[in-house]
Amino acid sequence: MPTVWTVTDNSAREFRDSRLAADFITLEIDGVNPDPVMRWAELRSVLRHLEDHAGRVFTTAEAASEVLFDDGGGFGISSVLRAGVLDQLHTQQVVGEHVLPPRMAPGVTEKLGVYVYALIDPRDRSIFYVGKGFGDRVYSHVWSAMGAADLVEDGIEREAPAVKSAKNQRIRDIYQSGKTVEHVVLRHRIEPEASADKSAYAIEQTLIDALRLIEVPTGTAVLANIAGGHTTTEWGVIPLPELIRRYAATAAPEIERPFVVLIVNAALNPQNSTEQVYEEGRGWWHAGPVIRNTANVPIFFVAADIVRAVYRASSWEQSGQGGAWRFSGPADSELETRYVGTSVAELKKARRTRRWRQHGWHPYPVE
Repeated sequence: MPTVWTVTDNSAREFRDSRLAADFITLEIDGVNPDPVMRWAELRSVLRHLEDHAGRVFTTAEAASEVLFDDGGGFGISSVLRAGVLDQLHTQQVVGEHVLPPRMAPGVTEKLGVYVYALIDPRDRSIFYVGKGFGDRVYSHVWSAMGAADLVEDGIEREAPAVKSAKNQRIRDIYQSGKTVEHVVLRHRIEPEASADKSAYAIEQTLIDALRLIEVPTGTAVLANIAGGHTTTEWGVIPLPELIRRYAATAAPEIERPFVVLIVNAALNPQNSTEQVYEEGRGWWHAGPVIRNTANVPIFFVAADIVRAVYRASSWEQSGQGGAWRFSGPADSELETRYVGTSVAELKKARRTRRWRQHGWHPYPVE
């Protein structure tokens, strides 16, 4: 079965957040120019070409290399950087003209644990299958229906022939329409609950989250639950690409103070543009004098403990009522190269006073 190398919309971001990119800038590596300025230029050239060629699919590694490196920028791209980029490109199995989902990294599947998932038809946003599994089970239905059953390691749920036939036909119809099945994890890291009540609450929350997925395409409320259930949504409904992004993230490098961690949950919605997330995040906040009086202080936009963007606060505006401030400023491409996509979970855990809220302003040092 042939393999393709795909430059996705996230390839540049994923590579700049990788351990290899950080090591390339900071470590002594044989055959790599020791001048950090030249290394930065080399890395930026590769990242720019990954951005420019987002959406391209290559049938060989050589073809990808020719476009991304030989054609790419006038810099002599180091062999270690070439190999690292090609290793991290999105490799997928192809059946006919259809690109299928790849295997998940082992570290991600271990963190997911046992999970319940749903398959969504993107044509009408309807849920057409719900199952449970571990590892790559969530992808097994697509692999099986599209003729790549050799990728399935542990089989799929036993089903009546009519059910299996209808499901497989739905999957093929989706792919024939030019779209792909969307995979959503309804609940993961499922473990035995301590009591019957906790088990019931977990089931309740999963049903609420699943039914609210149905509300999205119709715009009509399915449930009257205003509070949203009794359990946290930490392990609730999450699109699989976002879940993989969280569990594959490396720890953020140490950040020079002062800076601000700004929890902006709008960044979790893929429908929100960069401009919408920026407008949602920049104010109004109770910013103290240390932060406001630091020229171009960095503001890290964070959602689900993952850095999503980094801005520099170049100016401040106070609200008419006083006491709250809103910043303006550009994105910092250099800091974004180092930090976007990395996890600040350890930074959050280390904060012993005034713990992070679910939304809002968290300055370092604490004001």
